[in-house]
Amino acid sequence: GHDPTLTTADVVSKVIKPLTRDRRERFVDHPSVPRDQVRRTDGFVSHCWRGRWQDLVAAICHVLDDDACVWVDVFTVRQWPGNGADVSFAPVIRDARFVLLCAMHLPDVAAMDPLAIAMGQITTLPDTAYTCCAFLRIWCLAELQAALQYHKPVLMLVGKATGQSDNEFTPMTNMLMPLEMIIDVSKAKASIDEDRVRILRDVEQTVGIEDMNSLARG
Repeated sequence: GHDPTLTTADVVSKVIKPLTRDRRERFVDHPSVPRDQVRRTDGFVSHCWRGRWQDLVAAICHVLDDDACVWVDVFTVRQWPGNGADVSFAPVIRDARFVLLCAMHLPDVAAMDPLAIAMGQITTLPDTAYTCCAFLRIWCLAELQAALQYHKPVLMLVGKATGQSDNEFTPMTNMLMPLEMIIDVSKAKASIDEDRVRILRDVEQTVGIEDMNSLARG
């Protein structure tokens, strides 16, 4: 049944992987997926796996038409070892029209005092920002790097699903000012430190940390 508390990581472990275990294929290649539902993407969706799945779906429905097709990693990346080609996201972003970044609302970030930040009394974000904020997760950063390189528009949505229907989404903007004032993408985190070091080096050598920070603040 539908469980609104499931995170994206939960959906992968409880739905995607059990369904694809026998042949270890991508979800989109599973026989149960209608072929007319898999086609060239309109937009690339960047998100954090710690976020609620219901919020992600509601955010996409909130801004896109029902017939839009989006690229979401849990469906299109093979969730099994040996998926190196699947996680080369740059070509997908190059061919997409836009990047949609869906970020969790974080109450402890929203509660930060902008005046205290401006006066230098607060210089770091709460720990939850580094585990749950899309701009501070290293793979989201790699995706935004590609968006900058290919001059793709980036739309950021912060909020949550607020009803039973998938398209009931409430934007929540009160964490954006503290985030804008203090964000530094060079402090982005990753589950695997090798990924963090490699992607930050790539960002520095291509678009640059300051351009990435400018995109984040914008």
